[in-house]
Amino acid sequence: MEKNEIVKSEIGSEAAWRGFSTQTLYIARRLLTAEDDEQLYPEQVEDLMIMRKGKIIELVQVKNLSDDLSLSDLSPKKNDSFFRRCLKFKKSEKICLKIVSFGNIGPELQNMQKEKEKGESSIYNKLLSYGYNENDTLWLLNHLEIEEISESEIEKIIKETMKKYVEIVAYNLVKDNLIYYIYKLSREKGYTSKKRWEEKVSNIAKDLMAIDSMQRQYQRTIIPLYDYKSNKTNEELLNDYRMGVNARPDHIRSGCDLRRGRWLNEIRDRFLKNNIVLIKGASGQGKTTLAYRYLIDNYPELNIMCIERVISEDQAIDILSVVRGLNARKDIVVYIDVEPYDI
Repeated sequence: MEKNEIVKSEIGSEAAWRGFSTQTLYIARRLLTAEDDEQLYPEQVEDLMIMRKGKIIELVQVKNLSDDLSLSDLSPKKNDSFFRRCLKFKKSEKICLKIVSFGNIGPELQNMQKEKEKGESSIYNKLLSYGYNENDTLWLLNHLEIEEISESEIEKIIKETMKKYVEIVAYNLVKDNLIYYIYKLSREKGYTSKKRWEEKVSNIAKDLMAIDSMQRQYQRTIIPLYDYKSNKTNEELLNDYRMGVNARPDHIRSGCDLRRGRWLNEIRDRFLKNNIVLIKGASGQGKTTLAYRYLIDNYPELNIMCIERVISEDQAIDILSVVRGLNARKDIVVYIDVEPYDI
């Protein structure tokens, strides 16, 4: 490949990426400021299609050009141009045809927007010369809106809108998730809404809170079962267990307990129906032994989080946040040994 061709290819790729990234940024802004009953469809029909109650209310094409936006940038002569595609939706009287420009709008398009009678604009005459009929041309121009916007404006709107979702320290994380979310929708031809996005943000916030709480309580009130180890020999552990000391994970690892298959199967069956299983009974009946045996037999010990005695409201709030964050994880189990004074 010649050097000039390589340069042209790199310039073209850079322009395409710049266009796609600003398009994604614009869709992010529209999502955050959407009405509750609107559905957004990125990369379907146009760069963005917006529907309400099953009807298309807006078709959007996003442009990011180094020169002023002009009619020729919309390729009106082509059979698959923005204007030609929009004419397929002519029956939708309330539809808005929107061009969004990350850059200056050229004087001809500006003048057309100012004209009350669209039939008097030079754009009208040019479209007629390109083979559009009078009725179609007037319909297009009367439904057309051109918006000039900058990346900095959109960034500011996104940041201000996100304040109600997350603290400012988490803004970049949530924004990155938002951009990736829209990018994925564009590739998969999916749709979204304000409610769907808010649910996603809520899950992100829960994850952040869970991480923060875990950092405060890890190895204090939240301890992996793996870390419960002693230096006692198997013989010492067996003697302790027979003397009636409280069961510890080492007793189970050393096989000091009598396996109770019926109850282990009962716990397994209960977990198939619910993600919370309560073992209750009088003191000394082996509830802790049974719980440890089931956990050690069924989960990696690093994935078993044991909750120590909760002695403050702050600890309880942190633990609740962690448990909520772990709720979606099927490979992690939380174990709490409740004492009578905890109830």
